[in-house]
Amino acid sequence: MITAFVTAVFLTVALAFSIRNMPIPIKKLVLMTPAWAQDVLLYLGYANWIGGVTGHMLGAPLAVAWYFIYKYWLKAELVADVKAYDVSRKDLIKSAVSTVKGWLGQAGEVSLEIKDACTAQS
Repeated sequence: MITAFVTAVFLTVALAFSIRNMPIPIKKLVLMTPAWAQDVLLYLGYANWIGGVTGHMLGAPLAVAWYFIYKYWLKAELVADVKAYDVSRKDLIKSAVSTVKGWLGQAGEVSLEIKDACTAQS
């Protein structure tokens, strides 16, 4: 039984670190799913995947550990990450346009330098 709890904690921590490094849309999806639904999904999914008594013995502690890690540690980080990158579409377009303008300006400067270098060689 102790082995099941320790294994569940290790799996939960690995899952939490994996979700922390996922793209923003996946983090939003995790935030939109209630904690109890995540627990049910983990418990039933793990129990179904492994099967039998072993699956249920690891699925139950996994769901309990996930609930506490998600509720008291991971959720705050996910909310902060999503808010940090949650910008309006208009702001994204402005940022993209200014970036492209900067690239084009640099391309123009580089092309003039190349042209001057080629004409100096001739």
